[in-house]
Amino acid sequence: MAWRDVDCDGISGFLQAALIRMRSEDRDEAYGRAIGRVLAHELYHIFADTQKHGTSGVAKAVYTVRELLSHVFTFEGRASNAIRSGKGKAVMQAAAVRP
Repeated sequence: MAWRDVDCDGISGFLQAALIRMRSEDRDEAYGRAIGRVLAHELYHIFADTQKHGTSGVAKAVYTVRELLSHVFTFEGRASNAIRSGKGKAVMQAAAVRP
């Protein structure tokens, strides 16, 4: 598996104990939130053009179950700046020109 892949089965297994304790109607949303966070982390690597990690937020190397399921998820300033100055800059500029 490449570093850009998102292992949905692995995430599901990691979260399984916490998800099973949730109300059934909340599980899909929580699982989707967790997948989105892992995807955001991988996109950070792509758009910031780095394999390095930060100490918190989207750039953090390892997440806890609580962090993946939390309603709060942040981009620390350093990660946001890396995206704005890496490959993300070209993507944002191209998106701004398109109607």
